[in-house]
Amino acid sequence: MLDTNIYSDYAEGLPETVDFLATHGEYLYLPSIVIGELNFGFMKGNRQQFNERKLLQFINRLKVQIIDVDGDVARKYAIILLSLQKRGLKYQSMMYGSRHPAWKWGERSLQETDISRL
Repeated sequence: MLDTNIYSDYAEGLPETVDFLATHGEYLYLPSIVIGELNFGFMKGNRQQFNERKLLQFINRLKVQIIDVDGDVARKYAIILLSLQKRGLKYQSMMYGSRHPAWKWGERSLQETDISRL
């Protein structure tokens, strides 16, 4: 599940983020609330149309699935977080400007094999 900061890192072309998202295309989900946050940011800037096109291209190229956030989605999110925590992964909030993967296990970031075992 992607958040606003992960998309922003992708849009800025951070190689680590671009590579990670490109290799995990089948697992990419974008909550509808994140699209709202991104559009809000686009509207405040002077490149709104450019940024909106870029987001649409990202969604289409990587086949990102848009999900509505409701109580069921929030519960599933909590289950995923708990599962990752039980595997020893520690959450690093992307909200504080971190440019690192959101989940780390020691010095190793979350890998495709970790995702498939959830």
